[in-house]
Amino acid sequence: MDLSKLLNFEYLFARFPEAGFSWPVRIGLLIIFVGAIIVALYTHKKLKQNLGVAGKAWKRLQVWSWSVGLVGIMLVYFREVRALYLSSRFWLILWLLVSVVWLIYIIAKWKKDVPNKETQEKHKQEYSKWLPKQNK
Repeated sequence: MDLSKLLNFEYLFARFPEAGFSWPVRIGLLIIFVGAIIVALYTHKKLKQNLGVAGKAWKRLQVWSWSVGLVGIMLVYFREVRALYLSSRFWLILWLLVSVVWLIYIIAKWKKDVPNKETQEKHKQEYSKWLPKQNK
């Protein structure tokens, strides 16, 4: 693969790119985008539970998954049918970069905002030691 083509604007913004993707690239992109939709369905199932603090992080992941999956499949489709201007390589590369940066942001926010189970358990024990004991 010639990476110097990524610096050529005529290559990136071609109105009608010469062919669709090769089969390995096509399969790889579909695995990524369909996998994102599967993650969205899993997060939907997970959000039905009462998650407390982690619910907001799961919601962010669900929005990311639906967006990446649907827009990605749409961009691959545009490339396969050779849609005018929408099939240019630039849009897919830009979308992949934006989605990776967005996922890194979600993971960093998740690490910062959602406490781990040990910390939650410690706070719960600290809180419950001041509560009156129930006689059984």
